Amino acid sequence: MKGRPAEKMLLAAMKPGQLGEVISFLHPETPAIQRLAALGFLPGEKFKLERCRPDYLIRFGYTRLAINRRLAREVLVYMMKVSSASGREVL
Repeated sequence: MKGRPAEKMLLAAMKPGQLGEVISFLHPETPAIQRLAALGFLPGEKFKLERCRPDYLIRFGYTRLAINRRLAREVLVYMMKVSSASGREVL
């Protein structure tokens, strides 16, 4: 994905279709956050938010992951602006 960080926010504040990059976790010691890390959803990972209701559906690489709102409020991200010549997104 070619892009640049637009703004820092919580994952819970993003809207479906937006692209982001994980910055950090607010409480990395919690078991739920450790499970996210074990699945590869780590700082630096680029992703697309596909859905936010009833749960947040995230796509990164070849992985799709659903998390609840409470967990989405624990993930600090950069919302990315896509700036590719072809207009195609690449994750």
